[in-house]
Order: sequence, then structure tokens, then C-alpha cells
Amino acid sequence: MKKLLTLTGISLVLLASCKKIEGDNKNLDPDNETVEEMMSTNPNSFWEYESNENDHFIRKPTGTKQMMNEREWDFYEATDQNTDWITPEYFAKNKDKYVMLLDLEGSQQEYIEVIVYKENPKVGDKFNNTHKMSVSGINVDLLIESEVISINETFNYPNGTIEGVTVIKNKLKGKTGITPYIDCGSAYLYFKKGIGILKMDIDISILSFYNREYTDTLLDYYIEEDENEE
Repeated sequence: MKKLLTLTGISLVLLASCKKIEGDNKNLDPDNETVEEMMSTNPNSFWEYESNENDHFIRKPTGTKQMMNEREWDFYEATDQNTDWITPEYFAKNKDKYVMLLDLEGSQQEYIEVIVYKENPKVGDKFNNTHKMSVSGINVDLLIESEVISINETFNYPNGTIEGVTVIKNKLKGKTGITPYIDCGSAYLYFKKGIGILKMDIDISILSFYNREYTDTLLDYYIEEDENEE
């Protein structure tokens, strides 16, 4: 997942040209809450994924918290099963939104807070994320427009079927200066509350010089209940 989200950020930044928009991610509460209702924070839980590019990784909670961007996050690690490379990941709940930290450059130095899911989603619910950064002295505006397009999707994976899956469509855009936003493609995210992220499907097309289709999908998962749960 980290690889995909980093790709999304870098692809938007590559725009040479693309009404100011203030994203919902700029109006979060100062304090985050735990993400445990959405996806387990128990370190004995795991989620296993593979991609269309032969990536194979396992996400696991560490069971710990970390402070990033002056907020507290549930800390996870995604381990590449081919290289043993470990990518840190950060998730939290903020009011009725679920958020994560997006590593734009893959350097684990500059993270932005991105809303990825909404509590009690309804078809037609919308939210967006924005970010401004400088690339080679040029100010670049990034925009992700998100909409809930399904809350009753059926998701099949090798060990079974998951019902009642929420699908969120994310339209990716970018611009410089006062030029209009340019469409850069889309990303579909599949969620199931209590399980977590099931699938990410990204199709990016930037002018004539960058195109990529990437999908990762759930192979297996295990949710360990906390000892204090009945």
C-alpha cells in the first residue's frame, strides 16, 4: 500500500502544468482517536496482499502509538515478502473520518494527512484532500476528490467472500499557479469496517509521458480479538 500511495503522490507532483480549494484534511481535530473499530490494532493480527506487479506484502499492527505531525497515530508495518523491506504506516480516526499519513516522496520525511474513509458511509458522501508543495521552485497544488460509490459491494478473495464492502472513488488532480486542475486518473479503495483495507486499484495517466495501472488485493487476513473483548 505504501508503494501505491507514494506513487500517487509522486505522479501528481510530476505535472508541469495542470479557485483555490481547501481540503477536508485541513480541518481535522487536533486529537486523533484509535482506528481499532475500522481495523485491528492487535499485533497478532495481519493482512496479506499481492499486486499485479508481483508485489507481496503483509501489514501488521505494532500495537503501539507514534506522534507524527503533532498528532497520535496507530503504528503499523508493511513487510515486503520478497525483500523483507519494512514500510512504516500510520492510521487514525478523526471525528467521523479515518485518516492516514501519505509519504509523498518515499523518503519517510514529508508526510501529509489524508482522509481515506468515512464513518457510517452513504452512497454519494464526498470529501477531499489538498496539499501544496514546491517542486524545483514551482508551487504545485494537489487535489484528491473522493466519493462513496457503493456500500454493499461483494468482495471475493482466495479464502472466502466479504459482504457489505464500501468502495470509494478518488479522482486525482494537480495544477500550478492559476491554471485549471488537470485530471490525472483515479484510485478506487475498498474497505470493510472491522477488517480494514481490502483492495486498492489505481489508474494514472498524466499527459503523454506517464501512465500506470496498479492493483493490490487481499489474499488473506486474521483478526485477533483483544483479551478484554467478550
